[in-house]
Amino acid sequence: MPDNQVTYAHTEVNVDNTDTVALAANANRKYARIQNDDAALIVWLRVGEAAVANEGIRLDPAGVFEMTQAKNNVDPRVVNAIASAAGPAVALVVEA
Repeated sequence: MPDNQVTYAHTEVNVDNTDTVALAANANRKYARIQNDDAALIVWLRVGEAAVANEGIRLDPAGVFEMTQAKNNVDPRVVNAIASAAGPAVALVVEA
């Protein structure tokens, strides 16, 4: 496969009101997208550390966080998530 092509891996993660791994660490990560697919719950993300409610990257319902080469924000560390209440909220995760 040429260097400019990637293979996407799609997963779903149930995010409750406790710290949850949304995306495992990956030294070869080239792209990542996490979408909050819940209609009501808010999801917070933290890169490289435990997720804490009301802190970090906030994903409202249908909110999206992306790591892309173009934005120069691809981080190989773990991404943790936590929901605003017991749910679970479903996070759709894509990684390349």
